[in-house]
Amino acid sequence: MNDLRYATTKLVVHTTTGTGNVGTGFFYELEIEEGVSCLLLVTNKHMVKDWKTISFKINKADEQREPILGDAVQITLDNTPTQKWIEHPDVDLCVFAIGHLIKSIYDSGIELCFRTFFKGHIPNDETIKGISSIEEILMIGYPDAMADEKHNLPIVRRGITATDFKIDYNGNKEFLIDASIFKGSSGSPIVICDIGSFINADGQLCLGDRIFFLGVQYRGEFSKFQDNIYVKNKKGDYENNPDILSTYFDDLGFCVKSECLLYFKDEIKRQGWK
Repeated sequence: MNDLRYATTKLVVHTTTGTGNVGTGFFYELEIEEGVSCLLLVTNKHMVKDWKTISFKINKADEQREPILGDAVQITLDNTPTQKWIEHPDVDLCVFAIGHLIKSIYDSGIELCFRTFFKGHIPNDETIKGISSIEEILMIGYPDAMADEKHNLPIVRRGITATDFKIDYNGNKEFLIDASIFKGSSGSPIVICDIGSFINADGQLCLGDRIFFLGVQYRGEFSKFQDNIYVKNKKGDYENNPDILSTYFDDLGFCVKSECLLYFKDEIKRQGWK
């Protein structure tokens, strides 16, 4: 389970309009053909809108390939014709092929410590049968841009599935989670991570580990309400200000299903990736 922390990275986005944004990216190893894979950085499409540069860090590794916490390499992507995000046509997902960047770092003599999700983590037609309608989940990312900056590590939060993962929510390739969602959580991978034992969909206690990559968080739900809010005026008296609207998050997260990442296999091949 500790390895999951090294599968994400904090994305710092600067846009062409002069604004900034922070979100979550993660690493996914996409099999293009047998024995050939493409290393992808994954996040949401809305995270890279009007992007100019995107920076992220990966911790270095020691001789035993263990992380050197806090000793990180910063990688910056520049928006040029040769560097582009590939977007999913239907859902809020996009990917960036970073294998060549990682290779250049390795070629310079620097070892990196990161982990990847891959197809084996995505529930298939058989393994999905063992997923209950309500499951505990972990969300790994950078809520409110928070991170353990000293050690270059993410924030891990716990929640549950709010809709049955086996059913496409409202007919779309997505599901809901009951977890606190904040700006910066966009792009966070949602995983089931049971170590030692777990309860299957039939209510049976099973021994062993279980890790499923369920999907990617892309937005939170919030509500607005108008209430009696009293504001102190210049005279020091409190008066009701009915024009003030309050906003609160419903602690519901909308997530794209992980299977949508499989779309990029044919698209990357179509674009001539080698």
